[in-house]
Amino acid sequence: MKLVKDIEEMKSKLNELESKLSEAEVTISKLTVERRLAMQEREILQQELASLRRKGGVRKVRVGFPFLFVFMVALISVMLGYLIHS
Repeated sequence: MKLVKDIEEMKSKLNELESKLSEAEVTISKLTVERRLAMQEREILQQELASLRRKGGVRKVRVGFPFLFVFMVALISVMLGYLIHS
């Protein structure tokens, strides 16, 4: 009697372990696919970044006034100041 009960318990535990193993295998396969897709996306983004760097993707924005404009305004101001004071 005890032997039969022990065998049934072992079969039950074996079935539980097999179901957990199959769940783990499914999870591992899903994570493997997800990892592969993430690596592909990362590679695509790196290629896009490299192509943008080669093209000089970001243009430099000039801040302030150009030197020639400042020089001309200063020259005109000096000339007007000289004409007014003379």
